[in-house]
Amino acid sequence: MNNTPEWISVNDRMPEEYETVIGWEPRTGVRLVQNVFDDMEDVTHWIPLPGAPTETEDTK
Repeated sequence: MNNTPEWISVNDRMPEEYETVIGWEPRTGVRLVQNVFDDMEDVTHWIPLPGAPTETEDTK
């Protein structure tokens, strides 16, 4: 089972306003984006941030 999220094209859907996502810019690569729509200007695709890690026995 693959839980890896898929990249979402900005042509298909934009993230929620003020949602922090990972954005892809063809010229510069990957960057963290706080979605205030101006920040998405050169972004062609985005992906939600992964959830926080969970505590396991070996990290206690």
